Amino acid sequence: MSQPKNSKEQSSETSFEWIPALLLLAVTVFLVYPILAIGFLFREPITRALRLEKRAERYVHSAGGIKLLKGLVICMYAGAIYALFVIAPSKDVWIERFIWTLGAICTAASGTFAYNIIHWIGELSEDPDIRRHAAGNEAEAYVKSTIDALSAVYPEARALHGTLLVFDSALPQQGEYSIEIDHLFVTRHNCYLIETKYRNATVHAATAAPQWRTTAQGGSEGAMRNALSQVKNSARVLEQALSLPYKLVPIVAIHGEHTQIVDGPANVVRSDRLPNIIAAFEQVENSKTLDPTALVNSLNPFVRTGEDAMGKHIERANQAKQRAEAKAVVNATSR
Repeated sequence: MSQPKNSKEQSSETSFEWIPALLLLAVTVFLVYPILAIGFLFREPITRALRLEKRAERYVHSAGGIKLLKGLVICMYAGAIYALFVIAPSKDVWIERFIWTLGAICTAASGTFAYNIIHWIGELSEDPDIRRHAAGNEAEAYVKSTIDALSAVYPEARALHGTLLVFDSALPQQGEYSIEIDHLFVTRHNCYLIETKYRNATVHAATAAPQWRTTAQGGSEGAMRNALSQVKNSARVLEQALSLPYKLVPIVAIHGEHTQIVDGPANVVRSDRLPNIIAAFEQVENSKTLDPTALVNSLNPFVRTGEDAMGKHIERANQAKQRAEAKAVVNATSR
């Protein structure tokens, strides 16, 4: 028959049972809450450093993915608490107990920080600007895949996608100028400059209108910039900068599940109709004989990459937009 435990043994066992509770309190008070506080205080620099806006674009249409990641982090945190309460106290060797305890604390702290990051990504994925940017990327990816598929039809063709070109002006007071190409597709007979847009709506693409009216499925009205004027301006810049003896073919490809084009010219098309318009030009406008590789290579000296170059391009574009808006106000003034 087992002997009853004396008071000293009971006291020792009681004090040992308090260790996991005290460690849990330490995790909660000294790790979890400070990490949450640090997250709220330094959210902006952390977001920039980890480029969370880019990561959020992947979850614009995947709220379930965010919930799954949060669930995994919660399971990780629960596992850390289990290790802290059950596994660590069961170890007889103090070094093993210490390692399990330290590992559980670090895992709980990491889980708290990870939960913060995932929660911020979920919030950013609901931001209208990020959702628009993600939709634009989706449209560009679709058109790129369409152009890649056309390489089987036009094996000598060459293409550029998402390229920033910067040119030096011959006028010192003007300085450098730049254009951003969504897609450039060069065949043996034509050079197509393609501007890609995302609009899941009916687009009234009047050629001369400064803005195009859009009508969503629910009936809500909106507007978008005249993308045909935009791509025509880019085409003129390329023709002049490269001294091309022929004109580029400007095309606007609008992507969206319910996209419809009305009141527009033939070179403003749904993205899935892009192969048709290229096929039409290849069958009719075939008097030119181009060297696609040479033309694409001639652009290499003007290609710029990096955030600094893009930032300058955006600044120039914003200045041009402000000048255009000011000119429109002046022209609309009654004198």
